[in-house]
Amino acid sequence: LIKNELFLFMSYEKLDGEELFAYSPFGKNVSQADLDRVVEITDRVYNYNAGGTPAGLPVDDEKILVKLDWNINDDHRASFTYSHAFSNSAGNQGGGRSDDLYLSSHWYNRSNEFDTYVAQLFSYWTEDFSTEVKVSYKDSVNGQVPLGGLNFGEVKIDTVNGGEIMLGADDSRHANELTNETLQVRVSGEYLYEEHAISFGWEYEDVEVLNIFMQHYLGSWYFDSIDDFE
Repeated sequence: LIKNELFLFMSYEKLDGEELFAYSPFGKNVSQADLDRVVEITDRVYNYNAGGTPAGLPVDDEKILVKLDWNINDDHRASFTYSHAFSNSAGNQGGGRSDDLYLSSHWYNRSNEFDTYVAQLFSYWTEDFSTEVKVSYKDSVNGQVPLGGLNFGEVKIDTVNGGEIMLGADDSRHANELTNETLQVRVSGEYLYEEHAISFGWEYEDVEVLNIFMQHYLGSWYFDSIDDFE
């Protein structure tokens, strides 16, 4: 920005992709008739959209980096860095037993997002004495939100061919949230005395964490047959 004094660096990355899915229980342990009946019953009896078996879902990834360097004078230099990252993908679409069929309402959106700010000041007071001041802040959010919402618990339904149809919010996503805020302040110095380097400093850190995890918070129901579910 200003020759030999102020420098700016920026970078941006973005990925827009798609994750494709396969459903191994189909045609073996779970028939199309089983699936159609369960979806119809869920809508008619329970007033809930069980979802379906989509071929794929979007996968997103984004990164932003901005760095500013300032040569204040021959003895002092400052820098500021900002970084942002976000990613998300579908989870739980095919875990568990090979004869389990997970409808899309049982999946969840797995997201990770963070923002980081770092400011630093480097000072050379004499040929023998230097200091550094650093302040950083990081805010991160990890989400696991059911695609079918949080107004319906987990349902497992056995089929006549030994399969299992699963719908509703996954039992481990009923109350699942993690956020983290971290503030760090550090002041350090170094003094060169003859053949010795004397280092000293002070550091402060404040961390705020919100971590919620309660399985089966919305309830979980297991049915031995589609007739029992109806």
